[in-house]
Formats: sequence, structure tokens, C-alpha cells
Amino acid sequence: MEKKPYSDHRWWDNPMPISSLCNSCENWLGRVKCKKYEDEVPREILNKSFPGTENFKENYCEYRKEKDTSDKMETKESFRTWAERLLKRDRG
Repeated sequence: MEKKPYSDHRWWDNPMPISSLCNSCENWLGRVKCKKYEDEVPREILNKSFPGTENFKENYCEYRKEKDTSDKMETKESFRTWAERLLKRDRG
């Protein structure tokens, strides 16, 4: 039996990974490390931090504080301004 190219479900059945809410916390250092826990984030807390799973709890960590992302927008704006200035300079 001849298969058509890309007919296997593994080519098109690609569920998006679920990220932990720890990733958007101000205390998150990456790789299961956090400013508030000495060694690593306890597995019980980490398991409760994935939205859409059966273990998810809204207030899973007492130390959770959302990162301030307003400065990222300023960085994008300043980059755009800088790029526009460069283009104007190069064009004439």
C-alpha cells in the first residue's frame, strides 16, 4: 500500500505545548529555579501551574507576581524609531 506524502498523522497532529505560568512570574529564573525557593520549585507547585490541566489551581503559588512587560513595548518602539532613522539616513 502506497502512502501519500505527509499522510501520517504525525505531520499534521501537532498539539501546542502548554507553558507553566511560572514562566511569566517575576521570580522565575528558568529551569525549575525561582528566587523564592532555595533549590528548585517544588514539584507539587509546578504541577499546579499548567493551565488547562486537571491539577491547575488559580492561586498555586503564594509568591507569584506577574512580570511587568510594559518596558518591552518601549524597547520595540525605540528599535522601530532607530531603524526608521537609519533608513532615512541611508536613503538620502
